[in-house]
Amino acid sequence: MLIRTLKMTFWVVYDHLGKLLAANLLCALWVAAPALLAFRMMQSGNAAQTFYVGVPLLLLIPVAVIPLAQAGMLWMVKELIEKHDGSLKTFFAGIRKFWGRAIIIGVLMAFFSLCLLISVWFYGARLGGVAPVFGYALSAAALWAQILLLLASLLVLPALVNKNGGVADSFKTAAVLIIDNPLFAAGVGAHAALLLAFCVAPPVFLFFSFAPLAALQGSAYEMLSRKY
Repeated sequence: MLIRTLKMTFWVVYDHLGKLLAANLLCALWVAAPALLAFRMMQSGNAAQTFYVGVPLLLLIPVAVIPLAQAGMLWMVKELIEKHDGSLKTFFAGIRKFWGRAIIIGVLMAFFSLCLLISVWFYGARLGGVAPVFGYALSAAALWAQILLLLASLLVLPALVNKNGGVADSFKTAAVLIIDNPLFAAGVGAHAALLLAFCVAPPVFLFFSFAPLAALQGSAYEMLSRKY
């Protein structure tokens, strides 16, 4: 199933490269604008600008800006997979349709991830010396939960745009799919990590960062939906 997912991802990107490049450029500029403004505020030397403008703008990127961009891109990919048709109009329609739920998902993902990372550190560092077996066991459990959360993050927005359900239902669907298909999820996660590592270079980020990842996410969800 992973091979078929990768093939579908390739053909979605190949057949609709122009549309996806245009949407990707919009996403990249959407993310870059608050990031550049935040760095400018933080380099100004003004503590108030850094604390009240720079830091909030940086925090806004993972919890709101990126989820909005991905929701629009995934809605566009859904149309490309199902109808072999889609445009920038579809991209903006996805943002309008899912913006509220996408932001809530982004906030919850960031909150859960922060809690789990703190738990990994706390149980290992604080309880490791007092009750090492218990402390390290809890730390390992929190680490595995963090890995599960990262894998679920690949499917929670596709679940949202495909089922048009609520936030809780989207998380539930993603978790069930990950738990029921662990090897497939790990394979998709590994390829997503490779894509992200490749896409950090500025020229690539502008034109080819959000699009292939959204195509991979949408294709993975499509393959899983056919299974059930």
